[in-house]
Amino acid sequence: MTAPDPRLYELLSQVFEHPTCDFYRRHYANSGIRTAADATAAFDRLPALTRAHLARTPLAERLFFEERCFVKIIRSTDEPFLMRANLSALSKEQYGVRDGARALVFLADSDEAMEKSLWCYEQNILPMVCEKQIAQLAPRFAADYTIDTLLTEENMIIGFWPEFTRLLGLTALKNLVLFGSGFHFQMIHRQFLPQNPVLILSLPETGAIARICPDAFVRGNWIFHPDANCLIEIDERIIMTKLARLATPLIRYDTGINARKAECPCSGGRQAFMLV
Repeated sequence: MTAPDPRLYELLSQVFEHPTCDFYRRHYANSGIRTAADATAAFDRLPALTRAHLARTPLAERLFFEERCFVKIIRSTDEPFLMRANLSALSKEQYGVRDGARALVFLADSDEAMEKSLWCYEQNILPMVCEKQIAQLAPRFAADYTIDTLLTEENMIIGFWPEFTRLLGLTALKNLVLFGSGFHFQMIHRQFLPQNPVLILSLPETGAIARICPDAFVRGNWIFHPDANCLIEIDERIIMTKLARLATPLIRYDTGINARKAECPCSGGRQAFMLV
């Protein structure tokens, strides 16, 4: 890995030198890597971390940082597990929201909805959460609350979008953010292009991984750029390292999301990739 981000060495130093938590020291035990300097130099050869590693290790045995946080259940796998979300790291997530004041958080997973609501508070945005069980009421509540920002996912928005636009109109919404580990791009492009949606590639355990390139999206190209707090490796799947201060750091985490490298005319040398 050439010219590594200085935050990477800091992160590796913290996990190798932690006085009590040996989660990563045990994970790398058979690789012969013992120091942060060695890990930085051989970064792309470090054993990848998987959901199975997280699911089979109790939360208490993989906590590195104690900060303001909440604990969430990761339900998107065959083996549910716990993750602790630090608010300092959450506040650094970049969702492309501009000038938002009131938000509707409309997500299927209640823990994800809580997390995105806390993100709103960190951005001085007042959120309202609508649960899946009362989805049919979401448009009316959104109109009553006069939202200008919608944080949701495509399987939630499809059902209520016609009523939503009827009650609020198309101009009231300043920010439309869709989260997911995959998207039906052509449908989103066809139905939501006027709203300039921001597509955030994400997983419950990782938070934001990448964001769709707005210029490419307008042209019908589904190209993503890594989130500013992520290092991305593409080896058939996305291997990501989160540089934010997570309670359980994610270093070379195998997301299971298939992708390939791509070129983006707007990138100016920025890394780009497409989902496959």
